[in-house]
Amino acid sequence: MRANAAIALVLSYYLFGPGGADLQVLKLEIGGDAAQSDGSEPSVERSAGQIDCTSGYDWWLAGQAVARDPHITLMGLQWSAPGWIGRPPASSACRYGRAS
Repeated sequence: MRANAAIALVLSYYLFGPGGADLQVLKLEIGGDAAQSDGSEPSVERSAGQIDCTSGYDWWLAGQAVARDPHITLMGLQWSAPGWIGRPPASSACRYGRAS
């Protein structure tokens, strides 16, 4: 079996087909160039305003899911932000629930 045929079989049967998981919701990580739950995912926006929808495998997998089930719900989960966003303020600068 060729690699493309094997991938198609896994996607169609094991993930999106009625004989497999028959997914109705697919949650994918939105990359931010930092370590996440399954390793470092490339950012979709490395530079402000420059969006790359071909980065990482998540876009490809989302496309495969929609091709097999146009009614599937896609969800994104972001663990990190790209470096151009900047650093969050130090915890000592945050005044969560503190009286002024």
